[in-house]
Formats: sequence, C-alpha cells, structure tokens
Amino acid sequence: MINGHRVYMRKGMTPNDIRGTEWVPVGDEGNLVTLDVGENLVFAIDEEDQVWARTGIHQEALVGSDWIRVPGLMMQLSLYQRSVVWAVDRDNRLWLRRVAIGSDTDPIDDTDVIDTCHKMVETTADQVFLVDCEDNLYWR
Repeated sequence: MINGHRVYMRKGMTPNDIRGTEWVPVGDEGNLVTLDVGENLVFAIDEEDQVWARTGIHQEALVGSDWIRVPGLMMQLSLYQRSVVWAVDRDNRLWLRRVAIGSDTDPIDDTDVIDTCHKMVETTADQVFLVDCEDNLYWR
C-alpha cells in the first residue's frame, strides 16, 4: 500500500487470518506513486516516472532489503504471473520484462518493446489486458 508516497506492508497475515496485525513501513523510498506486487517481487513508479524494484524479498524477510533503480521511465506497470513486468512508457510504448525471482533485474532488451501506442496494461493471474491510444481493448 502507498500512503503519502510511502510504501507499507501488512505484517502478521496468514492464510487463515488475512487481517494481519500492523502496517510496517517499507524502506525509505520517498516519492512513489504506484506499485504492483507479485510473488517475492515488487515494482514501483515514482513521481518522475522512474521505476524501482524491491530486492531481498524472501520468506524470512518479507519487507525486503533495498529499492534499486530499474532503467527506463514508465507511466504505468503491472506484474504478470510470477516473473513478468508489463509497462507503458512516456512515449506510450508497451514494454515486457522477464524477471527471475530473487535475482537482480537485467538491462532492458530493445526487442521487448512493442512500438505501437498504448495507454494502459493490466494483468490477472492468467490474462493480459491492453488499452491502445484509440481506446480499443485487447486481451490474451
């Protein structure tokens, strides 16, 4: 959750009790405005469209250890399944990045960009939804 540009994690949640016990601040990242959470994977975007990834997340350290800067300027992102980040950049291009869980992020490969105009991407457990610049909806 983001509140006042700060990220918080819910502590004490279990499969049998999703209420948890308290909100815990995650790092000292500053001006984040949006984020998406996957399994052991958190990506966020700040006020300047810079992308950040949370490192060091595992069962014994759910808060993780650090925020690292990921190359590129993105307006919106969504994590798909366990290890794929879809994002829309400032030029309305659609990006795809595969991330190995628990590893450092790799540099962006230019072959992972779809150079047509997109406004938004959103994912579910098994689908990707896209809205192009003419407001057409696509999914797969």
